[in-house]
Amino acid sequence: MTVDFRKVGVWMVIAGGVAMSVGVVADAVENADDPTRASREGVLDLSSFPHALFVGGIAAAVLGLVLILCGSYLYEPGHRVSVGRRLAQVALPIGVIWFVFGGAAVASNSSFAEPTVPSSNDAHAAEHGETSTSGATATGGHSHDETSTTHQAAVVPPKPYNPNLPIDLGGVPGVTPQQQARAENLIAITLHYLPHWADYHVAEREGYSSIGDAVTGDEHFIKISTFDDGKILDPQAPESLVYEPDPSAPGGKKLAAAMFMLAPNQTLDDVPDVGGKLTQWHIHNNLCFTATGKVAGLTSNNGPCPAGLNKGSQAPMLHVWIEPNACGPFAALEGVGAGQIKPGETRLCDTAHGSHDG
Repeated sequence: MTVDFRKVGVWMVIAGGVAMSVGVVADAVENADDPTRASREGVLDLSSFPHALFVGGIAAAVLGLVLILCGSYLYEPGHRVSVGRRLAQVALPIGVIWFVFGGAAVASNSSFAEPTVPSSNDAHAAEHGETSTSGATATGGHSHDETSTTHQAAVVPPKPYNPNLPIDLGGVPGVTPQQQARAENLIAITLHYLPHWADYHVAEREGYSSIGDAVTGDEHFIKISTFDDGKILDPQAPESLVYEPDPSAPGGKKLAAAMFMLAPNQTLDDVPDVGGKLTQWHIHNNLCFTATGKVAGLTSNNGPCPAGLNKGSQAPMLHVWIEPNACGPFAALEGVGAGQIKPGETRLCDTAHGSHDG
């Protein structure tokens, strides 16, 4: 059987074009579903299926062009057999594949493909025709040491936090652009995913249960299976949901915040640097719970609970508010439910970004 390698090459070019188109469309669909996705992956991130499909389409199209140009000489019978021809038959397609995917892999690890999250200082500089030096990158909230060469965020007039407006946590001295970008990104993805549980009945169906603290004005629903699931700062699997009373909300409870927790065996010495001075973790070492997980009393810090009651989790916790708050988007609670912070720290109330109607 005679194979028309030019025709095969044409079909490979067409198939490659289709694969690239499908990859572009799939990537657009995923970005539409998750607006923050683009800030967490590089342009040539091959771990993303749409990106890998696009690069695969390029490889198929290039191989098709090779077949169109050289297929007849390389593979059709009748040409003189030589070592060089045999090597070319094998090496050329392998080389094309290595060139395309290897080039994409190298590029995906370069600064060209590094996802960036512009901080408010970048926008401020753009508005005034200045050059920004922040270069902030999203890190998903994981701890990173800031080197001595890291520039601190320029002092700009702070803006009150409003979840319905673009997030801008600028204006706090001592907060680096990297810390600001991480904090802003955590808020953005929390705003995107948390409304899934806007109706607390949905939360209950998915395993969350109230700890019975509604009398404080902030009712926490917890899901014990998330406490040690290996995920932190994940708004798709928050350890706790915070609701506030609101007659207009489903069941009279309005979703107001996520409360993220570290693993039960971790302490305030283990917390990741999310936003520097913008974010403050706390613990609760004075709450006593019933066997059914309801708050039933208070004790002195680290003191014993009365007979029949047990201490709850003392893992470090961090609130992210999706509703305006007078002490900013990462405020801890006030009063008896405020919790305890690391010794030597001053309790955070971010009035610079606090909402007057929070």
